[in-house]
Amino acid sequence: MTQARIVTFRLFVGGKASIPTWFNADAIVEVHETKTGHCAIIAENGTFTLVAETYQQVLAALAAATVILSS
Repeated sequence: MTQARIVTFRLFVGGKASIPTWFNADAIVEVHETKTGHCAIIAENGTFTLVAETYQQVLAALAAATVILSS
């Protein structure tokens, strides 16, 4: 059985928040605040995603990420 810490953020597309999307919290290696107050989340594979949440909201969500068990 494996486990992953899962967190949900809203994608920032076309200037507004979009659908919630699941992220593996353990794969997130950096979080950067943008000039608009939103965040860019950078994964361990080098990809990034712009999310609607603020920097503080992202950090709080990562700290409280839910652990999901899978077989």
